Amino acid sequence: MESVEFSNGAAVGYAMYVPEVFRAALRHHDFRVGDTIYDTPVAYDRWSDALKCLRVCFTVTEATAGPEGRVTFAFLRPNKGRSSVVQSETRTVTQREFIGILRQGVA
Repeated sequence: MESVEFSNGAAVGYAMYVPEVFRAALRHHDFRVGDTIYDTPVAYDRWSDALKCLRVCFTVTEATAGPEGRVTFAFLRPNKGRSSVVQSETRTVTQREFIGILRQGVA
């Protein structure tokens, strides 16, 4: 099991901004329904400011634990006016693959 380093409150080397609150989820492949991960730390500040620079966030809609457990998550992206986020697609992958997506990011 790979150890994850955290610096300034987030996982190091990840394309997505994965706060330290997800340390156990990364270690145990246990992301859960409702977990939401943004591509920028600004998302945790004022939401109106976050919408200006947010490109994508993922929110988990279904999940089972373990490396081969499943994660269904929605891609949420800012609408044209950047006044809210809207779902652009949904994907189902293993917990291990989900962690890979958090590390590599999406185009």
